[in-house]
Amino acid sequence: LPVSSIFYGMTAKGYSIAEIVAEINTRLKTILPVDMFLAACLIDIDTTTHTLTAWNGGLPPLVVYDARQLTVSQRIPSRHLPLGIIDGESFSRRVEVVTIQEGDRIYICSDGVLETQNQQGEMFGRERFNALFEARLAPQALFDTILGQLSEFQAGSLQQDDVTLLEICYDPLLLDQRAGTIEEEASGRGRISAAPAPWGLSLTLSAELLKDLDPLPLLIQALMDLQGFRGQRQQLYTVFSELYSNALEHGLLGLDSSLKANASGFVEYYRAREQRLAVLNEGEIRIDIRHQPEAEGGRLIITVEDTGAGFDFESALLPLTENLGHAGRGIQLLRSICDEVAFQGKGNRVQVVYRWQ
Repeated sequence: LPVSSIFYGMTAKGYSIAEIVAEINTRLKTILPVDMFLAACLIDIDTTTHTLTAWNGGLPPLVVYDARQLTVSQRIPSRHLPLGIIDGESFSRRVEVVTIQEGDRIYICSDGVLETQNQQGEMFGRERFNALFEARLAPQALFDTILGQLSEFQAGSLQQDDVTLLEICYDPLLLDQRAGTIEEEASGRGRISAAPAPWGLSLTLSAELLKDLDPLPLLIQALMDLQGFRGQRQQLYTVFSELYSNALEHGLLGLDSSLKANASGFVEYYRAREQRLAVLNEGEIRIDIRHQPEAEGGRLIITVEDTGAGFDFESALLPLTENLGHAGRGIQLLRSICDEVAFQGKGNRVQVVYRWQ
């Protein structure tokens, strides 16, 4: 199946899991027989906002285990059909966003775990599986305990289906280091950074385009094709993501970052984002990029402007280390990456300078 090539190809270019899952579904719907499908769960972990975004189609609920409270903090059940069954407008790419904390454990399993049978033909079942998460076990012991209980229950009976259990320990520093390693590996296989040269790129996005298009992968890929920027993809994606999010969410959609002060508000924020974006019928975002070569590397001057009412950026300028909430961290993140960050007018125009070597 062409699933892995689509996934790795689109991930490397910065596409969201909603776009990736839609593309995989379209391909599988085309090539699979009517009696075949693919159950899948795609997740995206953001170490800046400490959030997990998930799309679950046909698998048991994803579980987030709170390492501090020794209890389940989140469950994300399957809200979609498996991939390859329906297509077109009937297919839903809607995702769910939840907050996570450092040390949390994330568990995803195939239905073969719940359907494992003992010698009497009885299934392990969801009740036994959930009970293990309610036993207040130390997080480092939970994975092996689940496997041990599953093996003991099966007691030599034949395995009827695949049994897959995934555990992810949420360690932001470790995940960031791994992401950097993957980027270097991908850069090594791609284009070497070109000799610095002057160039420019401008893009205007209308409301109709904003509803259906995520411009970030296209922008990042254009930069990679123009200049190479070996080893810079992750940083550049973060810069453009923050600039674009501010323009869209605060400028055009009028969302208030204070909603993200707690976990429940964070979920409500993204629900409101989805609803307002669906009915957006006016406004645009203009992106201008200018590259100036230097002796070693160059300067990217990036300007993003929206036609909205702007937002109160000054209230969001707490130092990054002092801002422990979810709101306002994007601006400080920009300041930690870029040499210059300047808001103009009513906050609907921002210019940053990003130096690279």
